[in-house]
Amino acid sequence: MKILLKPINIVTIIAILFLAFASLVFDISGQMDAIQKNIFGESSHLHDGDDGLWHLPFELVDIIIITLVFIAAHFYYQSVIMKQEFKLLDSQLQKSYADVSSVINKQLNHWGLTKTEQSISWGLINGNNSQSIAESRSVSIKTVNNQISAIFKKANVRNKSEFLSLFLEDISS
Repeated sequence: MKILLKPINIVTIIAILFLAFASLVFDISGQMDAIQKNIFGESSHLHDGDDGLWHLPFELVDIIIITLVFIAAHFYYQSVIMKQEFKLLDSQLQKSYADVSSVINKQLNHWGLTKTEQSISWGLINGNNSQSIAESRSVSIKTVNNQISAIFKKANVRNKSEFLSLFLEDISS
């Protein structure tokens, strides 16, 4: 997901930059004059005869700081939104997984599979071969193959492809 500036954020950025620029050019607050008097005094040679632009560097720093704070706030806001969206998507994914598992378990129960046969069926559905299923169950490959044959007979299919396609049909309908 890309982080994009929303239109309201762009308007806000433009408004902040405009106000900062107006403050820079027109010296709206007048506080900088007081600071100048306090720092340099009335008789300072910097104050005498200057063109009134001594405060520009300070106000440029203000503009930069305001802009950086806004950008940081924007990215923080976007990260919060992304975290919320991720949590929502994760919960939807978990619900979908539970729904699919429920459909598969109903079908396995409908066929009258034993708990062992259901476990082996889940191994096949998850893409495991006979050897890995046998290793995980600590039984021989021949035992697993016999159980797979019993599963296929109860499901009225001839091979793993037909077995798996039954679930795709059930899930998609």
